[in-house]
Amino acid sequence: MKNTILAATLVAIMITGSFAGTKKISKSDDPKNAIKINPLSLFIATGNLAYERNIAKRINVQLGLYFTAAKIGNLTYSGIGIDPSVRFYLSGGEKIMQGFYIAPGLRYRNVTLSNEVSQYGMSYDNKFT
Repeated sequence: MKNTILAATLVAIMITGSFAGTKKISKSDDPKNAIKINPLSLFIATGNLAYERNIAKRINVQLGLYFTAAKIGNLTYSGIGIDPSVRFYLSGGEKIMQGFYIAPGLRYRNVTLSNEVSQYGMSYDNKFT
């Protein structure tokens, strides 16, 4: 039930985000901000959300957040992460956020793998973080 509610919420956010207007900040017709999600990652029990902002000609910053949670039998996998990066666009002409880019960045991830085992009337919980 929780997965159904989560999936419905993320689909609603995707639909709302695709129809949301962008405020014109500069003389250009290109938006300076982008909110991005990866709907295909929901099929592998992961949610991705990223925000990208243009700060200079051909230079953008991006902050990505992701979470994951899956359970198969007694095995539970869960985690969160953050992914900041700077994007240097090498092509794309005058368009903002288009073309080939190089994106050095950092990544922090906290993942837990847990396996609950019952043997001889006793229960053990093996956790790896």
